[in-house]
Amino acid sequence: MSIPKLILGPELYWGLVYAAISAIAARNVPPTEAFSASLENLWYAVPIIAIPLSFAVFAVRGPGRWVLLARTNLACLVGLFFAAARVSSAIDYQDSRNSGVLAGFVISLGLGIVVLFVTDVIAMTIILLGRRKGALTDVAR
Repeated sequence: MSIPKLILGPELYWGLVYAAISAIAARNVPPTEAFSASLENLWYAVPIIAIPLSFAVFAVRGPGRWVLLARTNLACLVGLFFAAARVSSAIDYQDSRNSGVLAGFVISLGLGIVVLFVTDVIAMTIILLGRRKGALTDVAR
């Protein structure tokens, strides 16, 4: 695998997602109730939007699809963990509601795992159908 393909993989994508989340979370200084409440939406948006978008690398055809799937899964899990942790660390209501922030972190991870499972099933189906379609076109020749 060439260096550009390694650099432009799902790891870079999740690095950019984390940088964007960090930039948004850094704006909650000093912490306000309204901005903390809006940050809670990122607990849901990151798994629902960012995980399926990380599978866009499968639009480029090529060998090593299973390795790419493994890399994407690992990048999604690690990236989601750090993004959810960054959002959680930026939320501060300055009262007893802060005790519920950990629950939002856990919900974000749980939702992310469900979305990752669904996108994995779709990606595996596409990989297997692509392999089968390629085998059928070779037989037809």
